[in-house]
Amino acid sequence: RAGFRVDPKKLEKWIYFHVSVEARRIRLRGSIDRVDYLGDKPYIIDYKTGARPKAKDYLIGDDFLEFQLPFYALCLTEGDYEKVAGLGFYVIGRQVEVIDIGADADLLYYLKEFESRILKPVIAEILDPRQKFEPVKEKATCRFCSYAGICGVTQWQR
Repeated sequence: RAGFRVDPKKLEKWIYFHVSVEARRIRLRGSIDRVDYLGDKPYIIDYKTGARPKAKDYLIGDDFLEFQLPFYALCLTEGDYEKVAGLGFYVIGRQVEVIDIGADADLLYYLKEFESRILKPVIAEILDPRQKFEPVKEKATCRFCSYAGICGVTQWQR
C-alpha cells in the first residue's frame, strides 16, 4: 500500500563495488538479503533471525557493528547515496519487526559518515602491514569465518 515493490532479481544476490583506499583499488562484495523499491530508489533490507540489533550497533560511533546495510547501499548505488530510499532490518522472530534506519533526512549523512569514518579506516587497518596478525591455533575456529579469504587462512590450512 505504501508503494514499495520487491526486486526479485536482487534477492540473495551478490553485488560488487570498488573503493579507493590509500591509493589502492579495493574490490568489495556482499550478498543483499532483499531490495525493495520506492519509486526508482532502493530500500535495502537485511533479515535478522537472531538477536534484535541494538541502536548502538548501527549508529555511527565507537560501538558500531552493523556494516551490512550501509555497505550494501554503497555497493548497490556505486557510492551515489542520494539514490537510496532507506535502510532497514526485518527482525524475524515470534513476530516480525521492522527497524528503519535513517528514514529521515539524516540518511545521506549517515551513509557518508559510514564510508569515511567506518569503512575506509577499517580497510586501511586491514591493509596496514604494521598491524600484528597471527593465525589462530585451532583451525576449526576459521571454518565459518566470513573473513577467511582476507586473512589468508585458506592458504595455511592446506
